[in-house]
Amino acid sequence: MIIDAHTHIFPEKIKQDRSVYFNGEPEFQLLYNSPRAKISLADELIQSMDIHKVDVSVVCGFPWRNPELSRQNNDVVIEAVRTFPGRLKGLACFDVAWKGAAAETKRCIDGGSQRCRRTCFLSFRD
Repeated sequence: MIIDAHTHIFPEKIKQDRSVYFNGEPEFQLLYNSPRAKISLADELIQSMDIHKVDVSVVCGFPWRNPELSRQNNDVVIEAVRTFPGRLKGLACFDVAWKGAAAETKRCIDGGSQRCRRTCFLSFRD
């Protein structure tokens, strides 16, 4: 069995225009500013898994600074796990220091996520 233990998927709106999400999200901009940086949807991930003979992928969103973007991306992960059971295992992604982090943990686990990921970024310095 081949397992890819670290994959990312995003909402369709982010794939359509990633630049809108650069403001206030320097880590996202750093990693995805290049048009060569691929942003995938769940069905595209499954297609890639099939091509490369990957049986299961652990999938997460992105560690957004904005809690609402994290919730939206976690929603995409929850839906993907429901749509592709047995192929995708969800990993919720958010900052555990946020107000409401405990509720987001419960929401994501109840939605089918296997685990929750604590996010941490080092500060950028000028």
